Amino acid sequence: MIVGGIIVAIQSASGPANMTVAGGAALVVIGAGLLVAAWFGRGAGLVATGTILSIALVAGPMLGGMPKKFGNYQWQPTTLSEMARSYSVGMGEGVLDLSELALPPGSRTVVDVSVSVGEISVILPPTARIEVRGHTKFGDVKIDHTVEGGADIRHDRILEPEVPPKGDVATIVLNVRADIGDVEVRRAA
Repeated sequence: MIVGGIIVAIQSASGPANMTVAGGAALVVIGAGLLVAAWFGRGAGLVATGTILSIALVAGPMLGGMPKKFGNYQWQPTTLSEMARSYSVGMGEGVLDLSELALPPGSRTVVDVSVSVGEISVILPPTARIEVRGHTKFGDVKIDHTVEGGADIRHDRILEPEVPPKGDVATIVLNVRADIGDVEVRRAA
C-alpha cells in the first residue's frame, strides 16, 4: 500500500495518468484489501497479486522502451538488401543467422541486435571480419567461446575471418545487447 501510494503521488504530480499511475492505484487498493483481510483472513491471493504488480512497477522504468515483440524469432538474410539495420525482441529469444549473407568485398555493414528480457544469438559468416560490441545489464556475453557474466558487462572483440575471402575482407560491425539475459555471438558450424 505504501509503495502504491508513493508511486501515485510522484507520477500524478508529473503529468497525466499513465500505466504507472494506474498500477500504483491498483497497489493501493490491494494494500487496503490486505488490511481488511488481516481481520477476516483469506488474503493470500492479494499477497501474490501485490507482489507481482510491485515487481512490474519497479522493473518497468528499467525496461522502458521495450520492443513489443514477444516470443521466439529467427532472421536469416542472405543479401544486404534483405538485411535490416536493427533486430530486436522484447521478451523471448532471437537468432540472427548471417552465415549465408553475401557481402561485397571490402564492404562495411553495421547491425544492431537486442533483447530486453531473454536471449539473443548471432551466427556469423566465416569469411568476414567482425567487430563485436556486446553488452548486458545483467547476464552473460559469450563471444566465440569467451564468456563474461554478471552485471553491466561490456565485452568487445574483433574476430578475424576463419576462411580467407575472395578479394578484400568485408567487415560487419555488430552491436549486440541484452537488458536482462544472455548474448551469444559465434561462427557458423
